[in-house]
Amino acid sequence: MSSNASTCSQRSGSNNSETMSLRFCPGTVVIVKEWPPEQTIRDLPFIETAGRSVTYAEFEDVVRRKAGGCAGAIAPGTLVGIRADSTVDAVTSMFAVARVGGVLLPTAPQLTDVETDALRERFGAIMLEPSDGNPLPPHETDPERDFAVFATSGSTGYPKGVVLTWGNLVAAAGASAEFLGHRQGDRWLAVLPLSHVGGFSILTRSMYVGGTVILERRFDPERAASLLHDVEFASFVPTMLQRILPYVKRPHERLRAVLVGGGPIPDGLLERANRAGIPAVATYGATETAAQIATGRPGQRGVTPLPGVSLAIEDGEIVVDGPMVSRGYWGEALRTGAYRTGDAGSLDSDGTLNVHGRIDDLVVTGGENVYPAEIESVLLAHPDVEDVVVDGVDDEEWGRVLRATVVAPRLNEMTLAAWARERLAGYKVPKRWEFLIRIPRADLGKPKRSAL
Repeated sequence: MSSNASTCSQRSGSNNSETMSLRFCPGTVVIVKEWPPEQTIRDLPFIETAGRSVTYAEFEDVVRRKAGGCAGAIAPGTLVGIRADSTVDAVTSMFAVARVGGVLLPTAPQLTDVETDALRERFGAIMLEPSDGNPLPPHETDPERDFAVFATSGSTGYPKGVVLTWGNLVAAAGASAEFLGHRQGDRWLAVLPLSHVGGFSILTRSMYVGGTVILERRFDPERAASLLHDVEFASFVPTMLQRILPYVKRPHERLRAVLVGGGPIPDGLLERANRAGIPAVATYGATETAAQIATGRPGQRGVTPLPGVSLAIEDGEIVVDGPMVSRGYWGEALRTGAYRTGDAGSLDSDGTLNVHGRIDDLVVTGGENVYPAEIESVLLAHPDVEDVVVDGVDDEEWGRVLRATVVAPRLNEMTLAAWARERLAGYKVPKRWEFLIRIPRADLGKPKRSAL
C-alpha cells in the first residue's frame, strides 16, 4: 500500500522514557524532540565511506532525484531488485525504490548474472538501476506497506523471500536504540552485506536516531580493528571478530557495544574480546525478526529480549512476536500467531535466553540429543581450527553419529578428538572427522550443508 500525501507522518513513540515523534520518510527517519528534524540532522553525516561523507540532507536530495527518475518504471507494489553493494549509490537507489512505492529486493553483489536472474524469476522481480530525474516531493510512507523482501540464504533448498514493512524496520530500530542506548551522532561500523537484514538494519537504526553509518565495501580485519577506535557500535559475525583480535593493540575506549551473531560463537571468544577492550556481546535474531531481537550484555553468554519483544519456549522451540516480526513470505499467505523460529532454546529464571541451535540440526545419537552448534563452538575455540561444521550422518551401530568437517591444516583427527573429549561429554565427541581446504558457505557465513 502506498500514499501520495505531501507531508511526512508524525507518530508518537518513546525512547529512554522521553516523549518523541517519528517521521516515516525513507531517507529522513529520525527521532525528533521539540524542534524540526531538518534543523537537527540535515547537516549531520549519515554515511561515511573511505573517500566520501554524505549528510542527511544530501542523501535525501539524491533519493528524491533518483525516485523522480524511476517513478515511471515502477508501479506501486512492484518488487524491484537492486544490486546491494556497500556504496552510497546502492543505498540511495534502494531507498529511491521505496520512495516511489516499489518493494525493494536487495541482491548480493557477488551473485553471478545467472544466479541473479534465477532469484528475480523466483520472486517475480524486475531489476533496475535508478538514474536521476525531476526530484519527487516528500510524501508519506505507510508503515504497514511492504518495504523490502530479503532472500533467505537457501543453503538447504530454494530461498524464501521474507517481507518486512517499514513499520517492522522502525520497530526493530527503536527497540535496539532503547536497549543499547543508541543516540544521535553515534557512529556504527557496517561491514555486513546490505543484501541481508543484518547489514541493512544498520542503516535504519542509524536513521532512527540520526546516527552515522561507517560503510565499508569489504571486510578487512586490520582496517576494521583500527576503525573500531572511531565508532560507538559495530556488528560482526563470529569469524570476523576472531580475525580482528590479532590486530587489537589497545582498548577501544569509545566503543559501547559490538554485536556478534549469525552463527555459533566459539567458546571464550566474547571473553577474549572483552579482555582486549572490545565490548562484544552475543546477539540473536533472524531475517523474519528484522535482525536483532535479543542481545546480551558484556560478560553475559545468554541474551535478553529487546523491549517490545514477546518471547517464549514452546516444546523446546523459541517462539517470538512483536511489531518487528515479519508477517510472512513473498507470494505466500500471511503469518498468523507468533513466529516459530525453528531454533531450540531455553529461558533462565531471570528471562535470559539460551540458544542451543536449529531444531532441524538436532542429532539423536545413542539415545542422546546433541545440538551441533555446541560442538562447533568448542572446536572453533581451538586456535588452529579455521572453520568447522558439525552434522549427523547415518551409522549402522548408533543410528546417527556426529561428523565434524574441519578446516585445520596443522591438526589431525587424534588431536582434535582429544581437545573435544576434554570439554565435552563422550557422546558429544564426533565419531567421524573430515578435513577440507574450505567449507562452502553463503555470503553471510552460513554453511551450505547440502554441498558437504
